[in-house]
Amino acid sequence: MDTGGGEDYDRLRPLSYYGSDIVLLCFDIGCKSDLRITEPNSCVDKDKTESSVKGHGLQTCFDKAMRIGLDYSRLPQKGKQKLYHRTPKKMIPPVKPIKVKILIIWSHDDSCNNDKHIVQKYSGLVGTSEDTISDKVEGIDTIFCTKHNDGRNIITIEINHTFEAITFKQLLTFLYTGDLGTIQETNKTEQLTELRRAADTFKLPYLHDICFNIENDEEFLNESIAEYLNRETGKKMKELYFNQTTDCDIKFEVEGEHITASTVVLYCRCPVFADMLSMESENENVESPEIQLPDTCSFLALLEFLYTDHAPICDVNGIGLLLIADKYGISKLVNYCEIYIINMLDKLTKSSSDYAAQDIIDALLTAQACNAEQLTRWCFHHISTNYDKFQNTEQFSQLSDQTKKHIETNRWPPLSYLQDFERFKRRRQQRICSVL
Repeated sequence: MDTGGGEDYDRLRPLSYYGSDIVLLCFDIGCKSDLRITEPNSCVDKDKTESSVKGHGLQTCFDKAMRIGLDYSRLPQKGKQKLYHRTPKKMIPPVKPIKVKILIIWSHDDSCNNDKHIVQKYSGLVGTSEDTISDKVEGIDTIFCTKHNDGRNIITIEINHTFEAITFKQLLTFLYTGDLGTIQETNKTEQLTELRRAADTFKLPYLHDICFNIENDEEFLNESIAEYLNRETGKKMKELYFNQTTDCDIKFEVEGEHITASTVVLYCRCPVFADMLSMESENENVESPEIQLPDTCSFLALLEFLYTDHAPICDVNGIGLLLIADKYGISKLVNYCEIYIINMLDKLTKSSSDYAAQDIIDALLTAQACNAEQLTRWCFHHISTNYDKFQNTEQFSQLSDQTKKHIETNRWPPLSYLQDFERFKRRRQQRICSVL
């Protein structure tokens, strides 16, 4: 049956197909070849129009259609539904990329732990002492005091000749660092035996334990011993030198207050202070130099770290301490401040604070100024993975163009995913409209 092609028959035309086994869809190029003259760009080739008049391929088409119709009529009703009534293919949305977590690394930079230089630069300048006879202390032959050319007293201690120089150097290394230094494999047993004898002579039980652990292949136990000794040494140094009036030979003026410190400790623990003190030492008339510093509430925390390897960051402004640690070149303290600030900002963001955006932007600007790489990376990662929350804020405009470009390049979800998802929504809406 040939049906009309007008749009008015769209609802009536399906009634003509009811009960049919085969429906052939044809397009009218046989009797409308005249359109080639008026609308040449919208028509097919002339050869194709003439083929329809000649009936080329029509018999083959009808034979194929009848065979398919006969095969279909023999199928059970269930098979017919399975063959022709297919469920539309389910549309799968694009996969959102996984939000990657950032790894924060604790720094083990020991650039400020230069205690060995105490022996090299300041050995012997330990104050006054009366001459001591040799028999009072085991392991020591003689102790006597002499005057240096600059008027300072120097105490000389002669160790018993039964101890070799290398053994006593290893003992001093242990006192400063909690470690023995290099143990040569060629005479390892002899060295450890001598060290244990020195440890017993000078009443150093932990040194004896370290040697014992090395001999028994349990050297991994020494790490905890060294950590404990360094912690105890730090406590003692703070007790002796932290803003004390005695045994301190340098004075700082901070916020109108005088703060005293030990030249030896500052020289060995801080490269900037070492340069400052080296310049001061060139002036022979300066006995107790006083150094002017800008106002900062974090200076005492900085000094405490230099003495003990611990800074009370929670008691001061973490950002302020980060600035002063960077100013004086103490990279290990910079790292501690970074970890503290990151943890603080992480808690702030989880509490959904309204001030989190401003605090994170401020932290990023400070980190970039101080070359605090870990804090910079964390801020970059947090802003990038929460791009929608930051892009329209007033604080986001404070960032440099280069920083904005980096954040937009690494934003999450990526721009490519958002574009794919928009295309998916449009296709899904088109399918819904076509079904309706």
